[in-house]
Amino acid sequence: MKYLILFSFLFVAFVSTIKAETANDSVYLTNGYVYDGFTEEVLEKAKVTIYDADSVTVLVDSLLPSYSTGTNWNTGVETRFFSGFSADVPRRKVYVVRASYAGYAPQTVRVELPEKQWGKAPWKWQLPKFYLWHAMQYDLGEASVQ
Repeated sequence: MKYLILFSFLFVAFVSTIKAETANDSVYLTNGYVYDGFTEEVLEKAKVTIYDADSVTVLVDSLLPSYSTGTNWNTGVETRFFSGFSADVPRRKVYVVRASYAGYAPQTVRVELPEKQWGKAPWKWQLPKFYLWHAMQYDLGEASVQ
């Protein structure tokens, strides 16, 4: 009988550990902002894509823009404002994040998450800020070498 109780206790502990591990299989990437590199205007319609570390496998094709509301203390008017790009993504140690916008050169950065933060795997991580610059196009015309 005592072996049955011990086995039951160990089984419950094992199952709850597995459940805790699988519940933590994603991370929430948040506060991704994309700016015009010259004017520092927020590019709300930018596309932010999350890749696996191999830079080929797409984990999230386009992060969703987040909006918040707030009340202006002086006027009492409630306003809606852009609060960055965010998404739930499968947990990885390294991500490749690419921000792009029409007419701008895309920017790609590597984001590395720590394995533990305050003793636990992080469930939320802040994305870096992206500054995009207008794409340069040079027309050299005809060139001849003699």
